[in-house]
Amino acid sequence: MTTTADPSLSFPVGGQLTHIQAVKLARSHEPLVAFPTSILALVASVGFILVAYLAAAQHMSLWLAFPLNILLAYAAYTPVHEACHRNVV
Repeated sequence: MTTTADPSLSFPVGGQLTHIQAVKLARSHEPLVAFPTSILALVASVGFILVAYLAAAQHMSLWLAFPLNILLAYAAYTPVHEACHRNVV
């Protein structure tokens, strides 16, 4: 006996899923685009460039710019990591 709204995704009730079935099931519940991750990538990139510009133009202390860019580079790692797992698009 199987239960599902999509006939192409038929899984056994109470049984074990194969890896392929589990991936299909997980993909069927994912949004088309991961907007929070995309926004984080945009904010981290724009912030990094802005801080670098402000430091180069001497509108911001290098003592402040360096730690800020370290944090922004760390924040930019999350979207890259998620993209490696095909979780962004």
